[in-house]
Amino acid sequence: MDDVKKSFNYLLIDIIQGILSRAGDPSSCAAFTAEQLRTIIGARTVMVIECSEWASSHQHEIISVFPARRAKLGKEEAILRMSIASHGFTSARLFKPDETGVIHEALRELQSGPTILSPLMIGQDRIGVLMLLDLMDTQHLDTIIDTLNDLSTVLALILRNASLYKHLEQEVQRRTAELEEKNLVLEKALSERELLLKEVHHRVKNNLQIINSLMYLQASHSSDPTVHEALEKSQKRIYSMALVHEELYFSEDFEYIDFMEYTNKLCQNYDDFESNQVISIQVKGNKESIFLPITYAVPLGIIMNELITNALKYAYPADAGGIIRVLIEQKERMITITVEDEGIGIPEDLQYNKKRSLGLSLIETLTEQLHGSFSIQNKKCLREETHGTMALITFPWEHK
Repeated sequence: MDDVKKSFNYLLIDIIQGILSRAGDPSSCAAFTAEQLRTIIGARTVMVIECSEWASSHQHEIISVFPARRAKLGKEEAILRMSIASHGFTSARLFKPDETGVIHEALRELQSGPTILSPLMIGQDRIGVLMLLDLMDTQHLDTIIDTLNDLSTVLALILRNASLYKHLEQEVQRRTAELEEKNLVLEKALSERELLLKEVHHRVKNNLQIINSLMYLQASHSSDPTVHEALEKSQKRIYSMALVHEELYFSEDFEYIDFMEYTNKLCQNYDDFESNQVISIQVKGNKESIFLPITYAVPLGIIMNELITNALKYAYPADAGGIIRVLIEQKERMITITVEDEGIGIPEDLQYNKKRSLGLSLIETLTEQLHGSFSIQNKKCLREETHGTMALITFPWEHK
């Protein structure tokens, strides 16, 4: 008997090594075990049945049947009844069809001979059952059952780990599919949003251009110089707003515009300024790009328009040419915009009377909306040897 036990132990070690080499695939692991046990023990059919919450279709799932030609046997109701009846087992047991009980009755229904049911246990948790149906040799049954008890523990661990891995992999695939589906929905929503925003900015720009054109026609039919000048100023203000929407229309995110680029385009609009003067507008900055949202770009566009228009109109009288400099600087969380010229300079008492000017009042109001500060003064007040006017706008801004 010792020699028999020793032989079974050697065979058990070989089977365990084979199981370990297939540990990543529960079906392959179970099939290998079933095949080896059928050959060694001499059973007509060996089944591995999973009985746990990890079973993908139902609680009692056939993992493997060997030989494969007897796979239909796994679908018999009697096999299910045997699996359920074995739930209370803690070790392998032998059953004969000529005895009384649920399992014995099922064996008679299957026309099966002596059968061993070995639960697959991990501690107190049962994850399945190993069935050796219709034993062809009933010798050394005690040794066979002891061997099965040792093997079942190893097989249970490997099956459980492989099933957990399989379940995790399926869960990852499911969640990945869900995320991909949600991403498609988000991408579609974003695409629709972009198209909508693009259309909105395009229409706003066109409507502002229509208003601009109407004002131009009205100005051309007016003989009153005051009305003509007021309409012309309004045209410039509307253009500054329309240009913001045009820039947003061509931007990548429809939220921010490159304010340096915007300012350059805005200044190009003054090339046809009605004057015999030759005035150059130079735009510089300490950064190539400063991105601002529409809530900042529109009021700043109007402010820039007022300052540049005033400089063009008043800085260089008597057809004298000159330069208007626009400097846009960003330092940490502050943006500073300077518009200056080298002309005759504003009256030194303008600081105290600027409320009388609609343009300067508009600049002050819009600057307050940006939580910033505005100042304008004759440059002689800073240095006697200089001349001209300098306007300064400063407001806080977080980097994009």
